[in-house]
Amino acid sequence: MKAAIHPRHPVAWVGLALLGLVAIEAAVALLAPTGVDDRRNFLEFGYRQNEPPTRVVLDEKMRLYGHDEPSVIQVGDSSGLHGVQPPLVEAEFPGMRYLNASAFGNQGFYGYLGVARRLLDNNPGVRFLVLHFTPRVSPVKEYVEAKDLLDQDIWREYNSRFHALFRLPTLGWRRQVTDLAYYGHASWPGGRPYDDLKRYPEAKAMVAESGGWTREHDQEGDVSGGLASWLRTIVPGTSGVSDRALMEQVGERNPRTDYEFDWRHLVRRPLAYRVFDAYRELAETHEAHLVIIGAPVADVYAQGAVGERLQQLNQSLLDYGALHPEVTVATAPIWPENRFSALEHVATPYVRENSLRVAAILREAASRFGTPPAAPGHPRTTVPRIEMDAHTPSYGLAPAASGPDGAYRAIRAGRDEALLFARADRAARDISVELARDVPDDLRAATTLSVFGEPCERLPDDLVDGRPRLNWRIPAAAARYGGWLEILVSTRGKAQWPGPQLSPSARGPELKMLRATFREDAAHQNAK
Repeated sequence: MKAAIHPRHPVAWVGLALLGLVAIEAAVALLAPTGVDDRRNFLEFGYRQNEPPTRVVLDEKMRLYGHDEPSVIQVGDSSGLHGVQPPLVEAEFPGMRYLNASAFGNQGFYGYLGVARRLLDNNPGVRFLVLHFTPRVSPVKEYVEAKDLLDQDIWREYNSRFHALFRLPTLGWRRQVTDLAYYGHASWPGGRPYDDLKRYPEAKAMVAESGGWTREHDQEGDVSGGLASWLRTIVPGTSGVSDRALMEQVGERNPRTDYEFDWRHLVRRPLAYRVFDAYRELAETHEAHLVIIGAPVADVYAQGAVGERLQQLNQSLLDYGALHPEVTVATAPIWPENRFSALEHVATPYVRENSLRVAAILREAASRFGTPPAAPGHPRTTVPRIEMDAHTPSYGLAPAASGPDGAYRAIRAGRDEALLFARADRAARDISVELARDVPDDLRAATTLSVFGEPCERLPDDLVDGRPRLNWRIPAAAARYGGWLEILVSTRGKAQWPGPQLSPSARGPELKMLRATFREDAAHQNAK
C-alpha cells in the first residue's frame, strides 16, 4: 500500500504552486483578457530605454495587418518601408489589396522570411509575395547568417508553435506591470511604445493610413546637400576624404555577391540563391508567386568598383530568374543622386515614382500568372483633417510653432512647396486649408494645391472665426487611390515637386497653416 504524500513533501508544494499558477492565469484570461499580440515578448520594455525601431515598426504592422486579407505582401528592408506606397500600387489593380510589411535591414533575410511566413499563414488569399531590398543590404553573410540579426526573435514570436504554448494570459500585462515597477505608475511617461525613430506618432499614423508605408527622415529639415555631405555627418573621420573615395569606402562591403557550395546540387552558386529558394518554396506552398525587386541606387554611388559589384549582383538576379521562370525578377536601377535622401532610401518626393515602378513590375508578373484577385480587406484608417502640429504627416514643413490663432506649421525656409499625406474618406470631394490671420492677402491668392501632380480647382475662400480658409476641389482622378492623397502645397503655382534646391526669396515660411480639412462639398456648405 502506497503511503500518502505528506503536506510538507516537495511534490505537494510543486503541485500547489502549479495549481495557483493555473488559477491566476485562468482568472486573468476570464476577467482581464488581452489580445495575442499583447502576449508576445517582441517588444523589450527596458527601463527608461527606447524600443529599437525595427521592433516597434514590426509590432505595429503585425497588430494592424496580421489579418489584413491582402492580395500581395511585400517584405524587406527600409528601402521598401520608405519607398513603396500601397495605394499607388493598388490603383493599377482595382480591388487589389497591397500590404507593405517591410521594416529594417537588421531583421536579416530570414527575418523578412519569418514575417512573410506569418502573414501568408494568416492570409490564404495572397497571390504574390514581393521581396524588396536595396543592394546596400543584399543577401550576403552579414544579412543572412550574422548572430545580431532579429531573425531568431521573429521566428520565436511569430512562427514557433512551441513558444506559442508559453504565451500565457498574464504576459499581456507585462507592459503595465514593468512600467509600474520601473516608474511607480502603469505607463511610461509620454506613452508606450517609445522608440528612437524621429516623429514616431507621425510614422504610426502613416503606417495605419497608407497600408504600411512611412516617409524617411534622413536629412535634417528635409534638405539634401548631396549624399556625400550626408555621409560625412554619420561616418567619422571623413572630412578630408574626396566624394568618390568616400563612396568607395562605404561601398567596400556592399553591394557584392557571396558564394557557397550547394551540396544538394553539387555546384558553387551565390548565397542569395539559397535565400531566394526559401522564399520561392514558401510562396509555392501558399499558391503564390515570388517577385524579387532590387531598389534604386544613386548614380554617384554606382560607379567604379561599387558599380561593377552592382552589375554582378544584378546579373545574379537575372540568372536566378532564368533558372526559375516562375519567379519575377527586377534588377536595381540607377537613378540621379537628387532623388535620394540616403544611400538606401528614395527621398519622399520621389516615392511615387518608385511605387509606380513596383506596380509596373507587378503588372508584368500578373500578365504571366494572372491578375491578383480583388480582396475585401479591412478598411484603412481615414482622417477628417490634418492638424498642423508636430506630428503632421508631411515633407518640407518647418517645426510646429504657436501663434495668436493657435498651433501652425509653415513651409520651411528656402522653399515654396511642401507635401502633405493623408487618407481621407472616399466621400470627400474638397480640401480646405485654414490659415493664420496674418498671412498676406497676395500670398493667399497665389497659394495652390495639387494632388498627385494634378492641379486642384480653386473654390471660393471663406472665413472660420475670422480666419481665412482656402478651398479646393480634389481632382476626380484621385478617386482611384481610395482616399489616399499626396498633396503639394505651393506658394507659386507649382504642381510638381521642384527639386532639392533652396531659394532665399521663397515665401513658404509666410504661409502659416493651422489645419487642412477634407469636406464632402465645400462650395455647397459655404453657400449655406
